[in-house]
Amino acid sequence: MAVEEQPLAQPDQPTFDRFSILHFLSGLVLAAYLPLGTIVLLSVVYELVEDRIKDQFPESFPEPSHDRKRNALGDVASVTVGALVSKELL
Repeated sequence: MAVEEQPLAQPDQPTFDRFSILHFLSGLVLAAYLPLGTIVLLSVVYELVEDRIKDQFPESFPEPSHDRKRNALGDVASVTVGALVSKELL
């Protein structure tokens, strides 16, 4: 089966969107198990490969379009803030 590249998100895609809360919550949970540096590294690596995953399995995403760079940075920031909040609460 051929892999079809998904389109780039609209130019006005915000830095933080409805999925930012999911990224924040991921950081909260991961902080209970992993050090902060590992969480940030995993988040960055995921953002770097996310477009390829979306191309391969678009049906697994509610919005399979490729994120703008500012949104990917917002996703990493959301995970990081979630982890920092969790580390303060632990």
